[in-house]
Amino acid sequence: MEQQSLPTGIVAFDFADPESGYQKAICDLAWPNGIQEELSQPVAILLNETADVISLANRGGFRCFTTICDFKSYVEAEILKEESSMAETH
Repeated sequence: MEQQSLPTGIVAFDFADPESGYQKAICDLAWPNGIQEELSQPVAILLNETADVISLANRGGFRCFTTICDFKSYVEAEILKEESSMAETH
C-alpha cells in the first residue's frame, strides 16, 4: 500500500454499532472511510473469521476480503486502475 502511496489502513479495527457503540467485530485491517477516502466504500480484511463476522461487516457497509490475494486483486483492479484513469484526465 505504501509503495502505491495508498493509506495503510487501521490494524485491529474495532467495528462497533454506530448507535450503541457495542463492539460487533474486530477486523484484522480496515479502511472505514475507503481506501480512497470518501470516494470508495469501506474495506475490511477478515482473516480466519466466521461467516457471521463477515456478514456483520458486510451489513455495516464494508467490502470484505478473506484473503490477502483477493484484497491485492481488488486494489490493483479497482483502486489503482481508477487512480490511473483519473490522472490521465487531469
